[in-house]
Amino acid sequence: MQIQQKQTKATKLENLFLRSLCLLLFLFSAAASAAPDWENEQVLHLNTELPRATFVPFATVEQALQNNFTNSPFYFSLEGDWKFNWVPKPELRPTNFFEANFDDAAWTNIVV
Repeated sequence: MQIQQKQTKATKLENLFLRSLCLLLFLFSAAASAAPDWENEQVLHLNTELPRATFVPFATVEQALQNNFTNSPFYFSLEGDWKFNWVPKPELRPTNFFEANFDDAAWTNIVV
């Protein structure tokens, strides 16, 4: 009878341990899947194109032989003044900044 009670206690402890372990694994997996993409080490690329060499097409062979890509009609420089808005936490960022009627007057201008 005593041996059976010891085995029952040991079985109960094993059951408790296994249930606790399963609960912890479930909670950790749920927490990992709820993490934003920038905190998830499993996310390497989102909405990216395959890498390729940089090139600028030219309208004529003569322009290409001059090898001055700024003279190409297909070249567009992104240099200039850009609007910039810094927030201390990503979740505080404006999520509708891309809308045409978005007011960015309070944003800072930076030179790029």
